[in-house]
Amino acid sequence: MTTATVPAPPSGPPAGIASAATMTVSDALRELGSSAHEGLPVDEVARRQARWGPNAVASHKARLLPVLWHQLRSPL
Repeated sequence: MTTATVPAPPSGPPAGIASAATMTVSDALRELGSSAHEGLPVDEVARRQARWGPNAVASHKARLLPVLWHQLRSPL
């Protein structure tokens, strides 16, 4: 079994969307400090979650009656 080395995390801000769209997969993974075969090391995941929070989409919890009330009050 071979041991893959994961590149060091990037020192600067991540690449912008326009430049990321033109990168190869290996360049994008290197920019993100990740590996296609193993992903991020556990300690790096913990560090990024502590800094940025979990990788989840926040959702709001709309309630039926307030939404209906605002729609009925709106003339359009």
